[in-house]
Amino acid sequence: FFNDTATTEIYTRSIVGSVRCVQETVFIPSEDRKVPCLYKQHSIKTSKVLLYFHGNAEDLGCNEELMEIFSRATGMNIMIVEFPGYGIYKGSPNEPQILKDAENIFDHLKTCLLYTSD
Repeated sequence: FFNDTATTEIYTRSIVGSVRCVQETVFIPSEDRKVPCLYKQHSIKTSKVLLYFHGNAEDLGCNEELMEIFSRATGMNIMIVEFPGYGIYKGSPNEPQILKDAENIFDHLKTCLLYTSD
């Protein structure tokens, strides 16, 4: 799914649920750090992706099941983003870093995975 191996490190891959949604934990570069994200690719090819930032006091794992249901219901791919200081993302939460991470992940979706912004 991520053909740009120079910029994306794949951490895990598994098949989830009866719809065979493939998920990968990936680390997307953002300045001097790598942002952990969970990418869920729906089994039916789609040009739509939802960039999802979880709620306060959660991490990637807390949203895995909900996003699986959402992906199956909508037919969309999902990219769940970790916040600094949560789960496996080192650092402390701060708005400027979160905004930079969001821009870099959005750019990654457009340039490496060829999603459009419409």
